[in-house]
Amino acid sequence: MGMQAVRRNVARGLVVLAGLFAAAAGAQKARDTPVNAKPLEGTWTQVEREGKGYVIRQYCDSTTPGFKLQPNGDWWMNYGQDDESLKLTALKPGTTAGAYTLELTRPGGAKEKVEWTVADAKKGIARLKGGKDSFFRDGMLFVREDKKAALPVRSEKCDEEEEQ
Repeated sequence: MGMQAVRRNVARGLVVLAGLFAAAAGAQKARDTPVNAKPLEGTWTQVEREGKGYVIRQYCDSTTPGFKLQPNGDWWMNYGQDDESLKLTALKPGTTAGAYTLELTRPGGAKEKVEWTVADAKKGIARLKGGKDSFFRDGMLFVREDKKAALPVRSEKCDEEEEQ
């Protein structure tokens, strides 16, 4: 093989290598590009169905579960006694108005698919349902912060020892 052939092969190899780097950079950029969570953004508090309405439960030994979703997809989840920072990495519109399929990613990289549906549009209630090992497995209900004041709050009766 002559020197010109070697130069051509090296040049082809560099072009292929540059293409691989560009593809990898594009894939990384796609992963790093924030999801537009504007339609769902806000602070949400867990509610429960009671009769024909909804109530917010207050507990003695924990806070009421909820989450805060930023427009860029940053998701802070409060489980009541623990909390966790997640990232909304995918948001796909569902088949009905206000429905979405969410992909939440934990700091370690584990992903979770959650279905978001409107349970009561007038009262600002959304239902989040996840897989069998998910916090959302039972189809939990949440109310947006600006609609929360219209719902009754039921406080758990606490022992005096717990209050001290």
